[in-house]
Amino acid sequence: MNERPDENLFKDSLKELTPDDLAPPVKARRKSGKELALWLLWVLLAAALLGVALWSSAQVVRNLLNFSGSNQDYKDIANNYSPFESNKETPKALLLCRDIYAVADYDALIAGNVVYPSEPPLTTPDDPTVPVTPSHSGDDPSSAIVPNDPLTMLRDLTPHDERLTADTLAEWKIKYAAMRKEYGNDDIFGWISIPGTNIEYPLVQGTDNDFYLNHGPKKNSTGYGSIYMDYRNSRTLLSDDLTVIYGHNVRNDGTMFNALLGYLKSNLFQKRQYIYICTADSILKYEVFSCYTADASLCPTGILNYSSTEAFYNRMREIQNASLHQQENLELYGTDRVLMLYTCANSTLSKERCMVFGVLVEMIQG
Repeated sequence: MNERPDENLFKDSLKELTPDDLAPPVKARRKSGKELALWLLWVLLAAALLGVALWSSAQVVRNLLNFSGSNQDYKDIANNYSPFESNKETPKALLLCRDIYAVADYDALIAGNVVYPSEPPLTTPDDPTVPVTPSHSGDDPSSAIVPNDPLTMLRDLTPHDERLTADTLAEWKIKYAAMRKEYGNDDIFGWISIPGTNIEYPLVQGTDNDFYLNHGPKKNSTGYGSIYMDYRNSRTLLSDDLTVIYGHNVRNDGTMFNALLGYLKSNLFQKRQYIYICTADSILKYEVFSCYTADASLCPTGILNYSSTEAFYNRMREIQNASLHQQENLELYGTDRVLMLYTCANSTLSKERCMVFGVLVEMIQG
């Protein structure tokens, strides 16, 4: 039988084999314990980084949705309840107040042709649980007024501003009652408005200075928070030497108290001269006299009422002198009522704060 060519090749290859060709295969070296630990560490690190990336992405999306929804909420509130914007064509306030005032004619109500309570039923006095320290303990400036003495002079608060009218106040009181009814939140006590800015917001006051940092007027969780007054202050804004109102500086859309940073510019300091605060039964007008930035530890939020008119007057003069810009022909008195607006100056990680101070110059009550 003839051999096939491939068989000859096979036989020839056997003759060429060496011991090395027949050596057993080398077994794979097992990883040491240290190498296994290092490998496991890298796996865990990669998993952790992936988890952080996914969590961060989820937070960004959640915050964007949270901010977007809250911004629209505030726009809706301003459209319906801003004290200085007539919205008769949108009778939402009337619809919500029909059961309060038992009237259906919004125009008649605004014109004063309908008798309604001097204060809406939802209006409540200052919360007795909120401590209010009497200002200038032992002082009675009105009984010892010395002519031309800035420590004892009383400022004339007679209203001359076209915003401070009986009609505006009457309409505001209706909106105020409707707003509290719609949102079901007794922490809502007023409104803040600064002409020339987008600051048109309801004012709230909680039992501490933390809750409304991240909750809206509906008590809903939101990155915008609220514009809120220090829990130690009186809701009338008339009992304390210094009233402090806080708000976030929302830089991504320029809302909440972001516009306060405009006061740091000279031209805007002069243009945005007045701040209006509406309470349950009053409209108050403040004239801005100081703005500056400082470390949070140096901000005058610790003392809201001073031991004497002299101590208060001296502190307010220091604040006036610290201002980046000066308001001409504005004198301060030891009997004044001062408002401070407070927000972050730069990033949320910075301790620098922006403060704007105004003194009460006009008011109307009813």
